[in-house]
Amino acid sequence: MALASKRGRVLDAFEKKHKKQVSTYYRVEIAGIIKEYPVYKYPIKELYYNIDNGRMRIERNEWEENEGRVLDQYEDGPISKDILLGLDKAKTKELKGDIRKKGQIEPGVITFDGVVINGNRRMAVIEELHEEDSSGKWTFLEAVRLPEDISEENVWKIEVNLQLSMDKISAYNPINELLKIRQGRERGLKTKEIAEAMFGRANKWVEDSLHRIDLMDQFLEKIGAIGNYGFLKHYELNEYFIDIQKYTIIPAKKEEVKKSEIQRRINFAYDLLKKNTKDKKEAEKGLTHLEFRKLRDIYADFDAYQEFLGYTYIDGQKSDSPNVSIDSFKNALDIVNAKDEILKPLNLLDKAIKTLNNITFDVEDIDKKAISAKINELSEVLRDLRADLEAIG
Repeated sequence: MALASKRGRVLDAFEKKHKKQVSTYYRVEIAGIIKEYPVYKYPIKELYYNIDNGRMRIERNEWEENEGRVLDQYEDGPISKDILLGLDKAKTKELKGDIRKKGQIEPGVITFDGVVINGNRRMAVIEELHEEDSSGKWTFLEAVRLPEDISEENVWKIEVNLQLSMDKISAYNPINELLKIRQGRERGLKTKEIAEAMFGRANKWVEDSLHRIDLMDQFLEKIGAIGNYGFLKHYELNEYFIDIQKYTIIPAKKEEVKKSEIQRRINFAYDLLKKNTKDKKEAEKGLTHLEFRKLRDIYADFDAYQEFLGYTYIDGQKSDSPNVSIDSFKNALDIVNAKDEILKPLNLLDKAIKTLNNITFDVEDIDKKAISAKINELSEVLRDLRADLEAIG
């Protein structure tokens, strides 16, 4: 008998013994069909943490890298527990207090052979409570058990529906969320299916998420850190990749820029990001989000873009120095800002004219005296502006 089947038979025997004790049911949707499943108090000693749990993907990868081996689904339960408890200590403490006071409110979901699909952190907290109170009160997890023949695709859908829908409060780390979404793609799900599993999400949001994790992979390969998503988390780079999408790629596509040129602009953004991945003191010298978004303005201005392009080669040699790229970026931004200052009077006058053109007097109870006074004040402002302009020569 296969090991998984043996575990399943153990849970079968448990359910048969405690069937009469079932008093609550929990609704789960599988393949579009919603069904109520009985909630059992399963002994935690017969259950297993899900090492593919999206909530701990980055942390699991880091542990495996440090230890030089793969985390075992069935033998490394204590390690999985410690990883889960350390993800967000403030939320874990809050959850622990709630469970100690109120008990487990919402049931978890387990596979046929006892792997916890939803409820891993709850089980970790309950295990910790048991370590503090050996009375036997904290030795089980209330959960529903999925059918034996459920597909991996449907298991994925259940997990993201319960944890990543817009109305769920237990959010993942943003990069772990992206990795979980891509896992759905790797399991053969189409964009629409992924969006439907994550109630409240649009197809476009899913497409953007999948594209963003691809950009992250490209960057990690460029800096020689393939698959090191913990690196991105450590330096809080997720928002910068959103900026690349919004302020580099989207404007370029609107301008119908060639794909090769778009990729070149993306590579420039990667070069700038390198500065944000140095030690803390050096990383602080990298670009802020507001500065990084100015790439859109640099690419939109020919002179500024040419200045920025200059950093690529120094004395005929390609430069990979983030310091050089940052300096060139700031020089290019100076050009953009200088032109903005030159055009500011015209822009302000344009806005004023548009505003004045919207004024009408076809309203009741109009204060003619007050309006006349404002028009006279405006006339004086215009006379002063013309005098200042003529004084320039």
